[in-house]
Amino acid sequence: MNITTEQPDDLNLLLTISVAPNDYEPAVDKALRETRRKIDIKGFRPGMVPKERVKAMYGKSILADELDKIVRDSLFNYLNEHKINYIVSPFMKEATLDEIVNANKEYMFRFEVGLAPEFELNRHQTVALDYFKAIVDEKMIDDFIETLKVRHGKMIYPETSSVDDIIFGSFTELDENNMVIEGGITGNGTLNIRKVADDTEREKLVGLVIGTEVVLDLQLAFPDAKDRATMLKVTMVKAEEAKPNFLFKVTTMGRMQPAEVGQELFDSFLGPGNASTEEEFRKIIKEIIENDYAHESDHLFSHVVREKLDELYNVNLPDEYLKRWLKNITKEPLTDEALLTEYELVKRDLIWNMIAEKVGNAYEITIEDDEVLNYARHTVAKWYRENGMQNPDDAILDNYAKRLIQDQEKDKSIRRTIFDNRVMYHLMAEFPKNEILLTKEEFRDKFKGHEHH
Repeated sequence: MNITTEQPDDLNLLLTISVAPNDYEPAVDKALRETRRKIDIKGFRPGMVPKERVKAMYGKSILADELDKIVRDSLFNYLNEHKINYIVSPFMKEATLDEIVNANKEYMFRFEVGLAPEFELNRHQTVALDYFKAIVDEKMIDDFIETLKVRHGKMIYPETSSVDDIIFGSFTELDENNMVIEGGITGNGTLNIRKVADDTEREKLVGLVIGTEVVLDLQLAFPDAKDRATMLKVTMVKAEEAKPNFLFKVTTMGRMQPAEVGQELFDSFLGPGNASTEEEFRKIIKEIIENDYAHESDHLFSHVVREKLDELYNVNLPDEYLKRWLKNITKEPLTDEALLTEYELVKRDLIWNMIAEKVGNAYEITIEDDEVLNYARHTVAKWYRENGMQNPDDAILDNYAKRLIQDQEKDKSIRRTIFDNRVMYHLMAEFPKNEILLTKEEFRDKFKGHEHH
């Protein structure tokens, strides 16, 4: 086997691997013997199919597989041994294995290799970057407490419905003449009056008492078929095919009575002994809101830092090579316009990865197994919270987290996320901050387009 290289410029390398018969024939013969031992062909005992027949049936595919293994191993061994810093996995130039396989000859494989550019990492930044902070005012604290009052309130059962009530009752499907459809949709369900989309239909539900019957146009009240399907406990298809009018009979009504601002609410939300006066309670609530916004401020700042890094490290890449690589790895054909758009995103990520690797080496960032497991536990806990289980058992979290990271791709993804977060933490610390205070509305406008992803 022989490997030669040509380097037309600082960012591109052509690598040629010549493979002679004595390089691949032993591996091919071994694979043919294994195949002969395993295959089952009618008329032959197991392991007794003639070698030439096995070779005629499987020889070309086996040769291609073995050549691919030999060439790939040789390619990456060469790159690693010679410490060649390539930017993405090299790809074969001009031909594929299937096009060049022809037994009993020497093969020549040419690979294009895109080289990572050299640049120095500047760890002593002097330019202050904008750091946006939300002003937590009294109205934000009031709004937060109002939400808490509802969340920690109790359900009461009024005699007459109001717009903020939830009504429980039975649904019966009606025809165009408001007559009950035999075999139509019937069942019990729940209506949140506040969520009714149409004003007229909403007004029909206000002022009702238990036992009242009212005809509702559910398509006007709830335009989204998914909402109607949930309410009627039927499939989406049935909800879409159903007649618009339903007879709704009230069986009971519920109204959430907000909690009073006092010791019971303080203890319920903060735990016993953390606040004993409204002043103390409001102070803690302000700190909670400020902490929530601090996370969003850091997220915004990370985008500001990324944009500054793009400006500071405007490094040259082997653009044409990378565009060919991108076309090779993309399943669907790309138009020239789509290729350019996609490439700009890929280019930005590649530059970030190079910067991140340098920062990781500079700060000696390593990811420990317990960090990965802890991140996985938080991921699983978040999933449970989003599905209504606020405090899942630790044993359940541990079990699912361990199962999650048994998947090598998920484990790799989590490690990369932790690594990128640690890198960004160090980069954010390196830049001086120019703090800018914004109202809640101004902050939200800044945050648009930079949501978590």
